[in-house]
Amino acid sequence: MLVAKKTTRTLGARMARQSRLMYVAPDNSEIVFDLRTSDPNPELAFSRINERIAQLQALIAAQALPDALSVGDVKREQLAAKDGNPEAAQMKCSLRIKVEDLAKWKAVIAPVLNMPDVDKLSVFFDTTQREEIDNQLLVEASKNARKRADVMARAFGRQLTTASAISDGQLRNLTASIGLVISNGVANRQKRLEPAADLTGITVMKFAKSVDVVYRTK
Repeated sequence: MLVAKKTTRTLGARMARQSRLMYVAPDNSEIVFDLRTSDPNPELAFSRINERIAQLQALIAAQALPDALSVGDVKREQLAAKDGNPEAAQMKCSLRIKVEDLAKWKAVIAPVLNMPDVDKLSVFFDTTQREEIDNQLLVEASKNARKRADVMARAFGRQLTTASAISDGQLRNLTASIGLVISNGVANRQKRLEPAADLTGITVMKFAKSVDVVYRTK
């Protein structure tokens, strides 16, 4: 007697991870910094910080960048006498300049870099096209993930079918931030600037996107 055996196909799974990079020219930037003045006479320290703010307001007006300058509260701190220096009042104010027209970048950043009493300066570039970049990198990474998974599956004598699970990571900005090292050796909250770096230049941005896809195989 012949017994017919039923054949079954075993389904497996293959996961592929793929990342894509893209270099993008920024279309806007921010300058973040502090103004810091000190003097034994508190009125003189306060007067000097107000003078710097007025200079910055004039700079922004000359470049026709309305609402580009944000000025925080002026905070006072009393500095104790040290190393032969008398007790002094220190005034500190945090500021941010948003430059939405990068054709004016050098005309804005150069005077700020040369301004006395500027402290802890950082520069950030950005783009308004993040959503488009995210979508484009997602499509490219997904296509590459399938190609890679197909190669791996064929190496084991399998064939890809459908994707059973897909996840994507955040759009990552891999561009190194730049900033100045202040006189007391404390770096800004981002990456320390190399001495040869040119803050008046515009940094091209580097974005990355990764996807994880689980494919069924047969």
